[in-house]
Amino acid sequence: MNDSFYSSAHTLSLLSPSPLPLWRQSAPPDRFFRLFLFPLVRMGVLGGASYVAEVQQAATAADALAAVQSGLADTSVFFYGALLSALEAYMGKQDVATVPADTSDTIALLKLLAFNTVSDVAAASESVKALLSQHPCLMKKLQLLSFLTLCSQHPLTPDGVCLSYGDVERALGVHDTVSVQCAVLHAVQQRLCVARLNERERQMRVYSYESRNVTPYDIAELKERVAQWTAYAEAHLRDIQPS
Repeated sequence: MNDSFYSSAHTLSLLSPSPLPLWRQSAPPDRFFRLFLFPLVRMGVLGGASYVAEVQQAATAADALAAVQSGLADTSVFFYGALLSALEAYMGKQDVATVPADTSDTIALLKLLAFNTVSDVAAASESVKALLSQHPCLMKKLQLLSFLTLCSQHPLTPDGVCLSYGDVERALGVHDTVSVQCAVLHAVQQRLCVARLNERERQMRVYSYESRNVTPYDIAELKERVAQWTAYAEAHLRDIQPS
């Protein structure tokens, strides 16, 4: 299977509805975590589709903002592009006098979560920084999103993406091995990636991961590739005669 298929496969990650138990294996001289999940599409959950619908159907601007805030608090939601678009579209149709005062801060926070990384927090407004400090779970989400961005900056080969602990420390803004391991474990538990940690070499290999800001074109392209590979496999399977 060629590399181009693998490099595009991460545009639509396939992850399971419930993770298998995590366990630690010993394989001298290396010790590592093996973290496995089976595939299943979950983009609707990760993108907060139910909250997007609530915003679109909200009776008032305050209701729309409340739906967004619920989406921010939901620990299963990580991708905020659709929610950002829905909120901006909704507020754009409202009378300015009816728009809650903290709407602009919420939109700025959504933009940070949708497009940026931990390294961009320093340049954020004081109000956005205050929101992050008030809700530590959002900073943890941003760290995991920064990890996904780091993965996307490396080519995804049949052997996955190899990252050093140092790479991840810089991306997440942390400075110790335990924080790196906890972040990756969290990403796996949230079904954002499939990875293996090599403690001795202070490296990790990411075999698949969710992409940020997936476009309809990306999804259509991946579906086309899947169709091509399915047709190829079926053609070859027909050539195999039962023994």
